[in-house]
Amino acid sequence: MFGASLGPEAALAGVVGGMITWMGDHLKITFEHKDELLKLSIGTMLATIFRAPFAGISEAFDDNHPFKLKNKARKIGLYAISTLFGIVGFLFIEQFSPEESVFALHFSTAIQWEWQALLFAPLGWLVGGIFGWIFLKIEKLTNKIAEKIMGKMIKAVLAGIGIFGLVSPYFLFSGEHQLLPLSKEALQFSFFNLVLLGIGKAILTNFCFAFGWRGGKIFPAIFSSTAIGFAFVSLFPYTPGLLVGVVVAASLTMILGQPYLSMSLLLFLFPIQFFPVILLSSLGLGKVKNFVEAKYAETSK
Repeated sequence: MFGASLGPEAALAGVVGGMITWMGDHLKITFEHKDELLKLSIGTMLATIFRAPFAGISEAFDDNHPFKLKNKARKIGLYAISTLFGIVGFLFIEQFSPEESVFALHFSTAIQWEWQALLFAPLGWLVGGIFGWIFLKIEKLTNKIAEKIMGKMIKAVLAGIGIFGLVSPYFLFSGEHQLLPLSKEALQFSFFNLVLLGIGKAILTNFCFAFGWRGGKIFPAIFSSTAIGFAFVSLFPYTPGLLVGVVVAASLTMILGQPYLSMSLLLFLFPIQFFPVILLSSLGLGKVKNFVEAKYAETSK
């Protein structure tokens, strides 16, 4: 209502958690099984709102902890089945209120391949990783600021003033519906304006979240990373969609810390032809992130 720069996924996860808790109380499900059912349900929810079925089973691949289920294959199977039922249910309900979404599998025939894109792809991957790191630093900073301000009402009002919305409507809401207009207009913006849009969206999203507004960060993270990707492309305009995909894949993987979830979402956002490069970007950044964190942990000891 006030245009908070947050997505629906976190609020929906709260609703799903409440429903699973109610189901557990009435069906006498143990707490252990309730946790498993909650993860299954949240994975299905993500697959549904992003129109991305693979997002539902990505948790099974990204989870590095010992599985509570008997084996990994069984867990993957359960996630796949729950995701299938979620997608089928969503498609049935969508018939009553159809909605256009930017998330869909598509094969583009208008791509102009340029060999220079291969030269600048590693630089785009680095830019995406750095922006993802900046996003996480902004998250920590806004959390510290929020801890020093007393009163939920004061924090809610401060985060909902809407000053950013006076600068550009792109700062408002989750960013899902603004992705398509941005992709058509981005190359008309200056490099400086695109960078401000990407960083400003990251600041506003974390500000709203830390100050108590309900919502998630996945949609805004994709939008802000896309703005940074277009800023990079404004300097190196070679196969723009591919370079934007590399930047977004690296950034989103850094922010979420889940390469399989990141690549499964971006599969339904970018043309299929770009997916191999997106896959390498996500998995590569995930490996580097884990390596750096492991080295940092050893140094801290």
